[in-house]
Amino acid sequence: MKIFEIRGQEEQEMLVSFVKEMGGSESIRTGGKTFNLRNLRAYMSAERKSVAGILAFAHDFETDDCQIIAFYSRFRNHGLGSELLDAMIQKAIQLECARLNVFLTNDQTRTLRFFQRRGFQICDLRLNSVDEARELDPKIPLYGEDSIEMRHELGLEMVLRF
Repeated sequence: MKIFEIRGQEEQEMLVSFVKEMGGSESIRTGGKTFNLRNLRAYMSAERKSVAGILAFAHDFETDDCQIIAFYSRFRNHGLGSELLDAMIQKAIQLECARLNVFLTNDQTRTLRFFQRRGFQICDLRLNSVDEARELDPKIPLYGEDSIEMRHELGLEMVLRF
């Protein structure tokens, strides 16, 4: 599988289709903000139009932060997530981002471990933020991974420069 930055309309459609297939949405609420997947920069791992994983992010020019908005992989424990994250970190450094942020829901314990192993640290706790998001989008499920009730968001960050 090769990893590349999404640039064209066809790749954009593959991104949206893959996220929906993985249970996500074109409109993503994270960290108290709503993002449209089509307006984000993204990396994709694919071969012959078969998508294995994506990582979509936003660059906040005011704070010089990059934020991971969507991160999906068809396979776990095969290094694909690490490869996507490494490509994104290199792009964030190229964009001169000061920090790389990601918000996880409280049920994502495996994903929390993934980011902590790669140098991310918890920097924020948004109590009841998923409950608030659910008021805007009632399709957000009540329970997530391992049947854990989804209610809060954990903010993690990796400092890229001081």
